[in-house]
Amino acid sequence: MNAFEGKCILIEENCLFSNNIQLHTTDYHPIYPIDSDKRLNEAKDIVVGAHTWVGLNTLILKGTKIPGNSIVGAGSLLSGIYEGENSVIAGLPAHTLKNGARWEHNIR
Repeated sequence: MNAFEGKCILIEENCLFSNNIQLHTTDYHPIYPIDSDKRLNEAKDIVVGAHTWVGLNTLILKGTKIPGNSIVGAGSLLSGIYEGENSVIAGLPAHTLKNGARWEHNIR
């Protein structure tokens, strides 16, 4: 987890993270228009909603908001705001694949 430039990563309760998950609140290098000093790529917070399961090798970029009770597929690249709890979010780039899904935190 890499929270820089005064931004934060908020992970709400009861989340499950697999291995090799990366979260970055910044692009690490500022980008400017050629004719201005106004930065184009400001850092942004990241929010992972409660009871969210994040799969293996997922990359979560600045400004990402994942709704609660969601499942993030392995190998996904998340950037932006995802809507609707109980969603399956996956892909490169990630998008909502299914609504109305749920997961349990136990293995039998």
